[in-house]
Amino acid sequence: MLMNRKKAISAAAWILGVALFWEGIAHILSDVAKNPTAKQALPALEVILRSLFKNGFFLGDLWVTVSRAGIGFLLGVTLGFLFAVLISLSNLLEKVAYPYLLLSQMIPVLGLAPIFSTILRDNGATRIAICAFLTFFPVTTNTLAGLKAVERAQKDLLTSYAAGKPTVYIKLMVPASLGSLFSGAKIAAPMAVTAAVIVDSLGGQNGLGSRMLYALGGGILDVFWACVVIGALTGILSFVLVGMLERLVMPYKFDKSLLGIRKKAVRETGAAAEAGR
Repeated sequence: MLMNRKKAISAAAWILGVALFWEGIAHILSDVAKNPTAKQALPALEVILRSLFKNGFFLGDLWVTVSRAGIGFLLGVTLGFLFAVLISLSNLLEKVAYPYLLLSQMIPVLGLAPIFSTILRDNGATRIAICAFLTFFPVTTNTLAGLKAVERAQKDLLTSYAAGKPTVYIKLMVPASLGSLFSGAKIAAPMAVTAAVIVDSLGGQNGLGSRMLYALGGGILDVFWACVVIGALTGILSFVLVGMLERLVMPYKFDKSLLGIRKKAVRETGAAAEAGR
């Protein structure tokens, strides 16, 4: 309880610090430097908040962007996890597929859009596919690292009890790699939101990206900045939500008493496997 209160205070202090920094820079540009474009370059937070309330926090456009990012994220996590498991089963597949997987991440988001659009011929499906594509790599690499980190002695112990590959993965490998899976998912979640916003700006009639593009083209800069802020907050919230899910799935990772018990069990398992050799 005390730890949660400390985290809440820390988060509030961080938000207040960002707000003060923003207001300070806006004040310097406008009142000290007398920059004639200060209100366009960095408007005061009051202007942005007024625009957010006036436009209902852009809930319609936000829903379009978040739904596409969410579906793409879930698809990318699922495929990334399954592919990591598949690679861990075959060294040959890892050597063949991994370089191409790494190379695929060198393509910028703006370059992916026309490729997926040509293949899928649907704006919504294109946005979902790009979000899934960007989620796929960090989830795959992190999960694969978690699977490889499992000690040989623990696998040998299960094998000595006549456990097959499916049992070894279900009982040992997958649970051991969950922490790495969530690490990759926490990286990928804000990326999916950012990708959805960027791709929305390339075309379409709705979504935060489209609203930002139209606002910028029409000189409605308070709406533009409001969309930027709400998009950034959505990305942060996606990271927080994945972290909350991690706490639900892996409470022992955050509870020191449970973590100690689990580490002791892992050590005993490894010792038993070594003794049985």
